[in-house]
Amino acid sequence: MTFFKSKVVLITGSGGGLGRYLAGAYLEAGAQVVLCDIHEEKLKAAEEGLSGKGPVFAQKVDVADEESVKGLFKATVNKFGRIDVVVNNAAIFDALAPVGKTDKVLWDRVISVNLTGNFVVSKEAVNQFLAQEPQGGNIVNIGSIAGTKGYFAGITYTASKHALRGMTMNIASYYGKKGIRCNLVQPGGMDTELYKELEGNMEAEGLILLGGNCPALKDGSIMVPLDKMSSLIMFLSSDSASSLNGQILNADNGMVSSA
Repeated sequence: MTFFKSKVVLITGSGGGLGRYLAGAYLEAGAQVVLCDIHEEKLKAAEEGLSGKGPVFAQKVDVADEESVKGLFKATVNKFGRIDVVVNNAAIFDALAPVGKTDKVLWDRVISVNLTGNFVVSKEAVNQFLAQEPQGGNIVNIGSIAGTKGYFAGITYTASKHALRGMTMNIASYYGKKGIRCNLVQPGGMDTELYKELEGNMEAEGLILLGGNCPALKDGSIMVPLDKMSSLIMFLSSDSASSLNGQILNADNGMVSSA
């Protein structure tokens, strides 16, 4: 499969979890992949583990820091000449803290990564897409089923993921006619460190009881394998999905989004 032959794909938060798995899938599809993560050791391990699959470029970046992101894009263009796909995957969790237990330090940190980080990366991506020849590119934002309901996470994570819906549609509306597409995937549970952190805190905060409104929280039927999630993301960023722009796709086996 060479659907992405010679395409340059940048994936944030790709030191582990979905980001790292996705990087491997893009490489197998012929892409040149840019790995970036704030965790240097994880980033190095990912680069070493994936380098045998194809062209990989790794750089430490803090998506909440605009200068750090600008440096990432400059280095990527210097390395590969252009960028075709950006996957906004980097995110942190909020330990399921409800509004009454959330201090502003936690709020600011989660919003800075999950929302402001997404904005900063998208801004640089759009400007690069407009500047390069041929013009255009794809952004795939990774949201969460927490962006569809109010009971699946804490106040900060929930707010950040709901906000991604509006950001996605706004980018699509403004830049669709210029060859730039932006879509949002809202995954259910995945076998990643972030989801394990969620699982470990659910019962303590009473969300198992709230799950009475959604049995999928209890029986694990919201879980989606990483290979299926990667296939969906790659499809959205491929030429086969050229008619899809500003779309919100729930990927939870229909267990939460339809409840």
